[in-house]
Amino acid sequence: MKVFCIGRNKTGTTSFQKWMNNVKLNVCPQPLGEEALAKWGQGDFSDLVKYSEKYQGFQDLCWNLDGVPQLMYSLYPDAYFVLTVRESEDVWYDSLIRYMNKTKPKTMAGLGRTKRHKLIYGCEIENAEQTKNHYLKYNQTMIDFFTQKQANFMVLEIPSDNIPERLSQFTGLPIAHFPHANKSR
Repeated sequence: MKVFCIGRNKTGTTSFQKWMNNVKLNVCPQPLGEEALAKWGQGDFSDLVKYSEKYQGFQDLCWNLDGVPQLMYSLYPDAYFVLTVRESEDVWYDSLIRYMNKTKPKTMAGLGRTKRHKLIYGCEIENAEQTKNHYLKYNQTMIDFFTQKQANFMVLEIPSDNIPERLSQFTGLPIAHFPHANKSR
């Protein structure tokens, strides 16, 4: 069994990781996905394919980047894909900016925060409208793709009621605690 959390950063991906740990999935360590970012930006998904063979659970970078969920579906059509979303693009963007402002700039795959944001979202951090539009377009692309494929796919708004029960019903995994991790308020 493989479970991919394909929501963008700040949509509950860390909480989702903790849930996967709670249901005893072998979760790909986030730094491995982060290390693959520069290669993803060059169209090289080889590290992600290698990691996908070894682990059962995946979340955050790079599993939520353009083209990666579709590739993972082509490799694992019976996997479970969960698109975590926030109640609005404004709430999501505010959380993203709060998180960036409270954390130290971090180099990831040789990329600083500004270059990383531009690589992922196609714009500067300060361009709220373009960043939010990218978020909305990404979400709609995932919904359209996985719906058309009739894949094991669900959209999960964070926060919402009965998340552990809904995930259990969707995946067949046991009901387990779904914490609110990585709060930015």
